Amino acid sequence: MMYAAQADLVAGVNLGNITFKSNVNTKLHASTAESKSLVLVAQGDKKYTLVGEGNTSKGNYSEVNFKLFKNTGTNENDPMFKKSLLLTGEVNGKLTRIWTESEMEIKALTESALGIEVDGNTDLVMMFDMDKLFQGIDFKTAVDADGDGRIEISPNSPDGNAAILSKIESNLKSSVILKKK
Repeated sequence: MMYAAQADLVAGVNLGNITFKSNVNTKLHASTAESKSLVLVAQGDKKYTLVGEGNTSKGNYSEVNFKLFKNTGTNENDPMFKKSLLLTGEVNGKLTRIWTESEMEIKALTESALGIEVDGNTDLVMMFDMDKLFQGIDFKTAVDADGDGRIEISPNSPDGNAAILSKIESNLKSSVILKKK
């Protein structure tokens, strides 16, 4: 997490002149450092899953950096096996699976340039904005080319939807927002 130290803000240093610091040596960072598999939406309901907990420096936090990783800690029967992101639902009335194996760094920024003030217990949320994730994508072009009754938007593109996956992957980096709960 990157933040402007509270001491700098109290001293009146302009945000444009502040050197942002990292919370790498804090309990919060230590609790978030290991890989986790998270469910973000189930049956259409958003889920909140604890990613980390602990103390960190007081200040205004403006970004969180995290990495999507390929889940290899499960067996082949797990839907997340060897995937870093999996979305299921319907497109054009057909069951659809969108997934990627890409391992990428993502920077979740706050909506405000001032960041989020942390001074004591504060719950921060990384929100995946689905409108931003699917921006510029015309799902009318998604097809079930292999005729198995399911639209696959995935690596190796068995249904010929590689362009849609590429656009989703490029949108992913700008679709996560850091917010105060």
